[in-house]
Amino acid sequence: MKSSARVVVIGGGVVGASVLYHLTKAGWTDVVLVERKELTAGSTWHAAGGMHTLNGDPNVARLQQYTVNLYKEIEKESGQNCGIHLPGGVQLADTPERLDWLKMAHARGKYLGMKMEIISVKEAKVLKPLLEEKYFVGALYDEDEGSVDPYGVTHAYAICARNRGAEVYTNTWVTGLNHRADGTWDVITDKDHTIHAEHVVNAGGLWAREVGRMCGLELPVLAMEHHYLMTEPMEEVIDFNRVNGRELPHMIDFAGEIYAAKRVKVFCSAHTNKTIVHGRRKRHHGISCFNCCRTILSALRQNLSGALLTSLLLAALALKNSSTDRLPFRQTAIRWLARSRACLACGRLVPSWPACHRVAA
Repeated sequence: MKSSARVVVIGGGVVGASVLYHLTKAGWTDVVLVERKELTAGSTWHAAGGMHTLNGDPNVARLQQYTVNLYKEIEKESGQNCGIHLPGGVQLADTPERLDWLKMAHARGKYLGMKMEIISVKEAKVLKPLLEEKYFVGALYDEDEGSVDPYGVTHAYAICARNRGAEVYTNTWVTGLNHRADGTWDVITDKDHTIHAEHVVNAGGLWAREVGRMCGLELPVLAMEHHYLMTEPMEEVIDFNRVNGRELPHMIDFAGEIYAAKRVKVFCSAHTNKTIVHGRRKRHHGISCFNCCRTILSALRQNLSGALLTSLLLAALALKNSSTDRLPFRQTAIRWLARSRACLACGRLVPSWPACHRVAA
């Protein structure tokens, strides 16, 4: 392990690995990354890996466009499979106001050279047959939307950085930071070893707040609850892929605050507005886990709206008072609920399913 470096990056997730890569690409080769466990062991390992160029800020949109293209470069350079899938994506507008916003984003994207187009709901239905048309007024199609494997991307960044002279130290905890009078830093590790650095980059992710406290900074960084589910293989998706020779496009439903990716199985993700405080984080074999206070079904109920029904799988999770006999994937969802022992009426985990109050069977 080095005793000095120009830059020490703390955190071996996709952000830390990207910083390391870009430093070496800029010619800063005397750089190291320090990770408490293995690369991606924080929040990166369970990231969905979705990517798109749509953003209300044109600078961020340009950065996202750069990143989508960069993944192809680092995959080729490193030899590490990044799991790149670019089936395109449909951003759905549930109101005229939302459609106006998509038109604005499209105009910016066109200026930036992005491959986007405003499409009708009927055209969106052709691209995505699982769509419930009646809940939408229009959509934006993004040709460069898709997903990557966050684990593969992180390791590709690290391999490219190492090839340029960087070093990566895993299973090494940073336990303290000492700011010297000359402005440089002592990075203290649990290996009874200190690295003297000109610069320190805090890429601690879930632990960025704790790293900040090592040098007297209180950073407003908190994790957000993020729930997802994955179905069994679905014949409807398999048939579409086979007949059309392509994967179903991604879908973003802004009103429902969900997005879905469909290859053979369906992956759906939902966000909540709840933060998870430090005391509720726990470590399990080095992988970050959360004690979430609600099940995924509860989170989906929180966001339930007409637009949410765009994903027929999620519609199959319809709660009490919802009409479900028209939903073709209802039984798939019920099998998933049975395995997770979640009550379809209230979302609570129960000892034996169904065993809660009223279950929409």
